Amino acid sequence: MSSQSRDRLRYSKEKRIQKHIALLSGVEAVKILLWTLYNIYQKYLNSLCLNINYKHCQFPYLRIYEMALTSCCGCFSLKTGTRIVGSIHVISSILWFIMVCIAIENFDTRLLDTPNSTFDHTKIPLMKGSLGASLTFSIIIFMLSVMLVIGTNNRKEIFVFPFLCCHVAGIIFSIPISVGLFCIFCSVAQIGMATTFLFLVLGSSLALNIYFCMVVYHFYQELLYEKYGRKVSPATGKIFKEPFQNSYEV
Repeated sequence: MSSQSRDRLRYSKEKRIQKHIALLSGVEAVKILLWTLYNIYQKYLNSLCLNINYKHCQFPYLRIYEMALTSCCGCFSLKTGTRIVGSIHVISSILWFIMVCIAIENFDTRLLDTPNSTFDHTKIPLMKGSLGASLTFSIIIFMLSVMLVIGTNNRKEIFVFPFLCCHVAGIIFSIPISVGLFCIFCSVAQIGMATTFLFLVLGSSLALNIYFCMVVYHFYQELLYEKYGRKVSPATGKIFKEPFQNSYEV
């Protein structure tokens, strides 16, 4: 057996071991994340005096204001819009998972065919770690998106809250990343059109994610008000006797 064949066999064994380790680490990370989000959710309800054991708020001075967003895109209800958001994230997470798996499968083969003079092999652990993190992140997004769709169909706010937290965190982290990419591309004078295109793509993606987050957040508010609260006038703070009416269905 030649040395190149032995190297390929050794890389294939190491790749299988790394896949098993990454899978186990991803499962543990998902379990820890879900448990953490559940504890945050319980503390959030307690801070708003909306504990599950109580039907009414203990503090009469707590005002729950009407929602500013009552529909999605002006033609769908918040429930339908949230369902659309969840479906989009389910499809995108599946596609991202497939792309990362293909990259991991072909990583060692392409690495062996790349000469040392054209590639810095000291960055291999960093690249493998990035692929593993991307794989774990796609699994987490898929699970949270499925929970969002289930919670939307069954009107269960506890299934909507984890996706909302993850989406807000993603928006917060995407802002400095987008700014950093834009600054890097701006430093290269030869790609002015590419910089403009990147700015438009990143700006549109960020604006769309913020709007999706607003739709999910206001639907989550609707579920909370529907289950625990009463309709309150935002101008006077007067509490009406009738229960909160959800947005129209389409």
